[in-house]
Amino acid sequence: MTNHASQTADSPSGRSAQAIRLWIPVIEHEKAIKREQKRADGLEADNCLLRERLEMTRTGGFYLWPFGRIDQQADNQTAGIGEMQAENFRLRQQLEKQTSSIDAYIKGQEQAKTRVSELEKKNSSLGRQVKKVQAGVCELEENNSQLKRQVEKGQKDYENDIKQHANYINKLQHKIKVLKEQVAARDVVNAGSQRIANASKVSDDAILAIWNQMAYNVRSIVASLLTHCPSKEEVVRVVRLVPCRVSKLIKADFALVQNDDIRSSIVERHLWLAVSDVIDGDSCDQSMDVWGGLAGTHLQLAFRALLGSQNKDAEALLRWKAEGSGMIEKITGVDKKALGRLAQEQTHAFSVFMPRDKQKDLLAVKGLCEDLEKIFDLAVQLHSIFMCSRAHFEIRWVHDLSRSKNKKLFYRAESMDAEAWEVELNENSVVYFGISPGLLKFGTANGVDYDKSKLLVKDRVVCK
Repeated sequence: MTNHASQTADSPSGRSAQAIRLWIPVIEHEKAIKREQKRADGLEADNCLLRERLEMTRTGGFYLWPFGRIDQQADNQTAGIGEMQAENFRLRQQLEKQTSSIDAYIKGQEQAKTRVSELEKKNSSLGRQVKKVQAGVCELEENNSQLKRQVEKGQKDYENDIKQHANYINKLQHKIKVLKEQVAARDVVNAGSQRIANASKVSDDAILAIWNQMAYNVRSIVASLLTHCPSKEEVVRVVRLVPCRVSKLIKADFALVQNDDIRSSIVERHLWLAVSDVIDGDSCDQSMDVWGGLAGTHLQLAFRALLGSQNKDAEALLRWKAEGSGMIEKITGVDKKALGRLAQEQTHAFSVFMPRDKQKDLLAVKGLCEDLEKIFDLAVQLHSIFMCSRAHFEIRWVHDLSRSKNKKLFYRAESMDAEAWEVELNENSVVYFGISPGLLKFGTANGVDYDKSKLLVKDRVVCK
């Protein structure tokens, strides 16, 4: 027992501080037991010697030995030895208990170590699992981010596709409208050069057929012949020679002509300005007498003067205008020679937009002149219809942002058709300039409802 305790006490290096504190009293007790053991061994030897001497005394070996004192000492020593043996026994029991406690503690420590080792293994395993889960989470986060980016890109692509499809739809709808206008205009083409017999009562469809044919011819000429971007010197030369609509190419419009994307729209605009002047009877000197001669010109001037009067009787004024125009139409009609001179004048002006090689080609110039004459002939027909009708027709041009920076005109789908735009059309889109005018009708051919208007043709515009 003592050796075991000593061996255990000699190896506390691996123990905790609590185990060392528990070992200290055990070691002290062992040392005390060893000291008492030595004393007990010495006393035992003395007792043996005294017993031998006592025996000898009893047998007569020592006659003068102080037997009484020796017996007393022997008894005292025997009692001391008994006490020491009892104490030694008690200490040994205590040592055994402490040793048992230490063994239990050591066993508990070993079990704890085993448990700690198991927990460390589990912790290590959990650590690996956590790292694996974290790696999986990182991968999922990366995949999630990538999917978000893909979703955002897909959303943007989808929105762009929607916008592109909307633009395609608008363009297709416009093409469909143009094709319908061309189909409607075939009625005029099939009729050849025959003029309308009763211009005082012409249906809106017949008016639109003439208008659409005229619009188709204008677009065709601009797209096929008037594709050149002239220099400023060329425009100045035309201005000096021909005082007509092209000479009114102001600085802003000349800058727009340099833009390849909208050049055709600008050229078409100025051709439409010339056409609308013929419809209104406001063209250059060469075309003043195309319809009705001098009488027609004076009738128109008188009508405009009376139309601007505040005290006018609209019904009576328009009836007088229709009756007078009907008489002039029957008597004078259209001056073909004046119409030809008008076409030649406009050919000199618009030929500046022909490619240089075609400007030198007499056949190409002649073809342009013939095409322009057809357009102006249709314009004169509309002028005749408008003058002979008891309804009032008005050519309306939109306000041009290109000419004024002070006011803005916003796009309205109910009264405008957009030919080109920079961003998707909406109610906040700003009109940059008009390509062709709109046509309004007030009243009816029977001379009633002058307080009501009808939009027959929408303005064609370019939006910013």
